[in-house]
Formats: sequence, C-alpha cells, structure tokens
Amino acid sequence: MKSVYRPEYKLMIETLRAVREGKGVTQTELSSRMGENYDQTIISKIESFERRMDLIELWDYASALGIPFLKLVKRIEAAIQKS
Repeated sequence: MKSVYRPEYKLMIETLRAVREGKGVTQTELSSRMGENYDQTIISKIESFERRMDLIELWDYASALGIPFLKLVKRIEAAIQKS
C-alpha cells in the first residue's frame, strides 16, 4: 500500500521525535506541556503517522520543548535537504 505521506513529512516527524527524545521528554510530558487540547495518544498518533500534524500543533510542539519555532523549522529543513 502506498504511503499517504510524502517523504519530507516523514522526515519532519522523525526530526520532531529525535528532538523530543534528545531533550529527554516523554510523549506524556510533552502532551502535558502542550496543554489541555493534547494527550499522550495524540502525540503517539502523530509520531507513528496515524494522525497528521498541522502548523499550529507544530508551533505548540516547539513551544512545549522550549525551542524557538523558526529554529525547529530550520532543523526540519536541514534534515529534508540532507536526505
């Protein structure tokens, strides 16, 4: 079955997961930091490609990890360009 996600999207999610894990933050901790609209299952579904992430969620993800949004986007861009 063909993937519904472009390779660049997969790289974005892999980068987000690596950043989260590099900071020693669990999915549960991240969802708690992101606020009441998020629970661990949402983070899990995003990271396992069961649910697509939108721009505002990406913003919330960066904020919850204490990373400036544009810095995170540049990191994602670097991963995509490297591939």
